Order: sequence, then C-alpha cells, then structure tokens
Amino acid sequence: MYKATFRFLCTALLTGGLIVMNAPGHAADSTMLELLKILRDKGSISGQEYELLRQTALAEGQNKTAQTA
Repeated sequence: MYKATFRFLCTALLTGGLIVMNAPGHAADSTMLELLKILRDKGSISGQEYELLRQTALAEGQNKTAQTA
C-alpha cells in the first residue's frame, strides 16, 4: 500500500514538474532525465512510467527549443 502510494505521488510530482518547468532547456532536460533514471533504478517508478515520463520530458525540451528559436 505504502509503495503504491509513494509511486503515485512521485509520478504526480514529476508530471506536474514537467508541466510547470520554465527552466532553460538542455540543463533542465538532462537533470530531469537523470532524476527519472534514479527513480526507475530505485523502483520508485516502473519501467513503463519511466518511459512515459522520459518521452514527455524530451517532447517538452523540443517544444522549448522550438519556442526559443
């Protein structure tokens, strides 16, 4: 029960962070990807959740780069 609740909260916080993140592109993206890897390796998020959040982070980074250019 505790692990499922923790996993849900981590996923919600990461998703919310990706939505509201206004930091400069590449540094924030690489930091977010490293954080996602750590959470996946520790078992806080599943492989499927990791892949979904990674794809979202990469898409957000591409959107920021396109808007800046």
